Amino acid sequence: CHDSNFLGKVLSCVLVFTYLCIQAQCLNKIYKMAAKTEVNYKFPMHGTHMRKTMGNVRTACILSLIAPLIFYFAHNVTQKNAYANFYSKYDPMYAFDRMKTAGYLDSCPKEEKCKDDKKKDKKK
Repeated sequence: CHDSNFLGKVLSCVLVFTYLCIQAQCLNKIYKMAAKTEVNYKFPMHGTHMRKTMGNVRTACILSLIAPLIFYFAHNVTQKNAYANFYSKYDPMYAFDRMKTAGYLDSCPKEEKCKDDKKKDKKK
């Protein structure tokens, strides 16, 4: 039950983190523009492609570090807890007896089959 809450908390933390990063970038641009005294702003022709590429590389690196962590905590930890919960309550003898009475085990046939086999052997 609480595993879905944990996933929601992780995702909300990631969303808040990205929102704060975007806000910080916007404020940084505003402060830079306010600090400039030049009125005529010329678009920088040199290095724009490299700047955009490095920004994309930086974003890809950050996401490649965050994504496995989210997957680990959202999937692997919940699966580990589910298995631990299942096997803490698991009774192997009960499962064995249930499969034995249902006739799924060839090495342990049903008791009725054993009696029928003995009767057939006596007839021969």
